[in-house]
Amino acid sequence: CSSDLGNLNRACSFFEESVKRGFVPTDAMYTKLVKGLQEKGMEKEKERIEELMLQAKVQGSIDSSKSFIQVQE
Repeated sequence: CSSDLGNLNRACSFFEESVKRGFVPTDAMYTKLVKGLQEKGMEKEKERIEELMLQAKVQGSIDSSKSFIQVQE
């Protein structure tokens, strides 16, 4: 379905922009996105997301103050 592809493309853009801003995606978000890309045969995009997640995890180990989910105290 073309709407699925549009949603995946938007999710990839959001993921990439978030990593560029220093946020670390959750493992659940990453896994769901990679699975969706794989199911649609979007291998190039899947590899890009995998690279970005590695980058985000390295960034996150340096600055753990940013994440998608912030606990309010």
